[in-house]
This record gives sequence, structure tokens and C-alpha cells, in this order.
Amino acid sequence: MRAKLIITSFFLMSLSSFQAQTNKSARGVVLEEDQKGNLTPIVGAVVFWLNTEINSTTNASGVFKIPYHDNSNRLVISYTG
Repeated sequence: MRAKLIITSFFLMSLSSFQAQTNKSARGVVLEEDQKGNLTPIVGAVVFWLNTEINSTTNASGVFKIPYHDNSNRLVISYTG
């Protein structure tokens, strides 16, 4: 049985506040969808900015928060399980 991975990211700031803040971060949730369409949080997935060492891990609800990185605009999610 193969599951589909669903990634929902919520970027909670406007462009003006993005430029004004020093502690910018992205938040999101990583979910798995089974064949019946049920969504389950992925616990322990690693989320990181491509070509950086900045990372975060999803919690028991599949939620992550990661600081923005000025030189990368691609998030990568890695999970083995």
C-alpha cells in the first residue's frame, strides 16, 4: 500500500512584515493520505532549506516551524518510515 504525502505550509506574514521582522519563520504541517483519503500526521519528518543546514522536525501533530533563510527558497521534507 502506497501512501501519498501531503504538505501544507502556512506562511503567516505579509510582504511588509516579512521585510521588517528579524525572526522570520515558516510553519506548516506534514500529513500522509491513505487510499481511503484519511489524513495522518507524519511525526519525526525532517524539514530543511535546500543547500543549508537549517532544519526542523515535525512534532506529534506533524507541525513544524523553521526559520527563514535568505539564500534558499525551497523546503525539503525527508522521512523514512
